[in-house]
Amino acid sequence: MAVDIGYGGAFYAIVDDRQLGVDVSSSPTADIIDAASAVSGSYASSVVFSSSACILLNEIGKRISVNTGESRETRFLFQRASVLVQRFNAILLHDTLPAADCKD
Repeated sequence: MAVDIGYGGAFYAIVDDRQLGVDVSSSPTADIIDAASAVSGSYASSVVFSSSACILLNEIGKRISVNTGESRETRFLFQRASVLVQRFNAILLHDTLPAADCKD
């Protein structure tokens, strides 16, 4: 699937709705949300994690799903972990660039 990536404080996958098999003007909202979650979950999980981390997150997600009844918990968990990594990277970079008001 071809996507454009946008950034505005977080990363966004920009996808033509026809690639997802939904029509944003007529498909049920739940179908659109499921399709969007699948895209964001797959991109978030494919970017950062080692195979052992994926196994761990999948197992935790399955256990959460059993308790909550929400089948998308694993995708949500990968998204949360991806955001955590992005924020951690931002913290690491924070002091590596000169401040805008730096006179040096």
